[in-house]
Amino acid sequence: MKPGTVNNYRSLQKLLLDFVAKNRITLRIKNLNNCTSRQFLIERNYWKKVYRGLTNYMYKTKNNHDNYVGTNLKLIRSFFNYLNTEKGIETKQLQKLFYPISEEIPVIALNAEQINKLIYYKEFEALLPYQLKVSKDIFVFGCTVGLRYSDLTALKRSNIETVYNEYDLKVIS
Repeated sequence: MKPGTVNNYRSLQKLLLDFVAKNRITLRIKNLNNCTSRQFLIERNYWKKVYRGLTNYMYKTKNNHDNYVGTNLKLIRSFFNYLNTEKGIETKQLQKLFYPISEEIPVIALNAEQINKLIYYKEFEALLPYQLKVSKDIFVFGCTVGLRYSDLTALKRSNIETVYNEYDLKVIS
């Protein structure tokens, strides 16, 4: 697993530990291989209740938004899939209860005048604290080269090539 994936699972683990501590519940996973339909219904109802409680906790207590909640639910689904495929623990598709929610985030594009204002309006820049100046510079650079923040932070010196005394940025996004 990549470090970012590990960090996502650690973040989910912390969230789940906080959730069970606050709600005084215990999370359980049962192998549902050869279970009766009654046992399956009990487990399905248990995980439905966990789903409702966890999403309520993330929205209302933690004040999270749809995409963050959805990301965590996808991680839980992945974990259930891992239990089925790698560990041989049959969960009878309980992971489908953890359907991810996502929100449509509008795409906001700046026009050339707005970008130029961010680049050349020195009076505005003088009002910014140092950290916001850095953020503005990263944002403007990202806009001019067409890269997302995650791509910008992954850049290395090896992404810059010199060809005939001109610099080229080589990136696979």
